[in-house]
Amino acid sequence: MTPSSFDTARSVLGWVATALLPVAWVVLYFDLQAARIEEVVGPRGLPLEYAAGRAELLSNELVTGAIEVGLLILVLQPWRRGLLWARAMGAFALFLPWTVLAFAIGMHAGPISSTHTEWRLIILGVIGVVMVVSGLFALVGHHRKAV
Repeated sequence: MTPSSFDTARSVLGWVATALLPVAWVVLYFDLQAARIEEVVGPRGLPLEYAAGRAELLSNELVTGAIEVGLLILVLQPWRRGLLWARAMGAFALFLPWTVLAFAIGMHAGPISSTHTEWRLIILGVIGVVMVVSGLFALVGHHRKAV
C-alpha cells in the first residue's frame, strides 16, 4: 500500500467508527426498551421488587446515551485527517473513568441502568479497537515513509 492509501484507510476507519456511534445509540434504545419490559414483569414474569427503576429512568438513560455519542463524535472528529489514534486514545481516556464510575454506581441497579452500563463497556471496547488499529496503521505508514 502506498502512503496515501494508508491515509485513506485511516480516514475510512475514523468515519466508520463515528458512523457506528449513532447506530449503537439506536441499538441502545431498543435494548433499553426490552430492559424496561423486563423491569416491569421481571425476568420470569414475576414482579421485580429489587432495584426497580423510576418511570423517567428510560428517558434519562436515552438522553445520557445521546450526549455520550455526541461527545465521542466531537472527540473522534472523523472530518480531520491524521492522528486518529491520538483522538481515539483521548476518547478512550475520557470514556474509561465514566464507564468505571457507571459500573461502581450501578452495581445493584435495575435492568435499564445495567443495560446502559453494558452498552458503555461495548463502546469502550470498540474505541479501544479503533485506537489500536489506527495506531498500527500510523506505525506502518510511518515505517514505510522512513524506508
